[in-house]
Amino acid sequence: MAADMQKNMRATFLTKIPISILAFLHSVIITRLLGPEGFGVFQYITTNVQFLVMAVAFNMTHGVLYFSASKRIDESKIVSLVLLLFLGSFTVMNLLVLAAPKSSWIALWLLPKGFQDSPFAWYFLAAFAYHFAQIFMHAHLKGRKSFIRSNNVMLLSGVVNVLVSGLLYVMTTRGFNADLRVLFNILTALQIGLLVVVLIGYLPSARPRLNFNWTKSEFKTYFGYTSLGYGNMFSKFFNKRLDVYFVQYLSGSVSLGLYGVATTLTNFLLDFVQPLNQVIIPYLTTMNRDETVNTYPVYLRILTTIIIVPVIVLIAFASPIVNLIYGSAFSPAISALQVISIAIIFAYLRNYFSSYNNAKDRIRFNLLANVTALIVTIALDIVLIPKYGILGAAYATLAAYAISCFIVGRTVKKHLQISWASLLLPKTSDWDVLLKTIRGKR
Repeated sequence: MAADMQKNMRATFLTKIPISILAFLHSVIITRLLGPEGFGVFQYITTNVQFLVMAVAFNMTHGVLYFSASKRIDESKIVSLVLLLFLGSFTVMNLLVLAAPKSSWIALWLLPKGFQDSPFAWYFLAAFAYHFAQIFMHAHLKGRKSFIRSNNVMLLSGVVNVLVSGLLYVMTTRGFNADLRVLFNILTALQIGLLVVVLIGYLPSARPRLNFNWTKSEFKTYFGYTSLGYGNMFSKFFNKRLDVYFVQYLSGSVSLGLYGVATTLTNFLLDFVQPLNQVIIPYLTTMNRDETVNTYPVYLRILTTIIIVPVIVLIAFASPIVNLIYGSAFSPAISALQVISIAIIFAYLRNYFSSYNNAKDRIRFNLLANVTALIVTIALDIVLIPKYGILGAAYATLAAYAISCFIVGRTVKKHLQISWASLLLPKTSDWDVLLKTIRGKR
């Protein structure tokens, strides 16, 4: 089991390098294309898409991954349930975005004020469909331990993203006159293309079957597991993205675009190592206590050390990094970037601790930590953003991540019955494990 886990972790990490580079290049190109205000609109729509997929899919990420790995419910039934959820929710999204009056509260929430016409509505719907499909695809393949296939689809999607956005950027620098509406029409086509890529990558490998014959007991088992994770997922999402809404409504799209640059750079680091957490979940699900104690803390120490190094670089060189990559128009984001960089360390630790609780069916502890942090986020955003703008939002994020990290980490420490030092302080033996993982040795 350990050798198989190391193999998948190595493959995921090595594939994640080009995937992360491609994602970063795409974000830089999109940011330069759209400018502060346009990127703020982009960030707002993206956040709403992520929120709505999370809401209607009912904790699909953890539910599909967990039950595909544990085999407690036939995966053909899980595929069928997800398909029904998508068809129903996508129909509702079409009605809300295209038919609701632009002056209604739902329209003003779904799309930012002044950007509610067709190009932005169509982008919203295309992004919703793609985001829903790719989340399910990755969760299902990872539950099957098909990490290499999942990683390859992500890699291909990244290549398509950069090719299209890069071509668009070159065209604009050579005189192609495109306002935000034209740009969002092109981005809509890109989302549809990415959806096709995901389906082509997933269907031949997974060969999903449909089975709608759910029993009452299976429904109870599935929704009993996902219901706790559902609340936890909401609280975790709002801990991470609630500041988007506060910045938008208290400071406007331009400020949100600036704040988006700070969060994009830091999320790039977090996303770089985050998939490794998901590699370990299917294995933790079936590990006994001794195996868990001997394996889980080792990768926590290794991966935390890996993320600390680039965080230090990002804090020290925030000014030249922002100005070089995004241009001087985004220089007001520098201070917020430095604060959020520190927060990312706590965010990663929290996510790794949460992975343990997810695998051991202890999701209620994650919910407690995230709800507490959410309360802190709301209180500090209301107090700090009106006075300090995006820097206030950054401090609120730092406080929320630190609090949730400590709370959920303490539950893991107590369950494993080991010390904080054993969890967090690097050991010489860790590097032997890291080298074996990289080299593929048992």
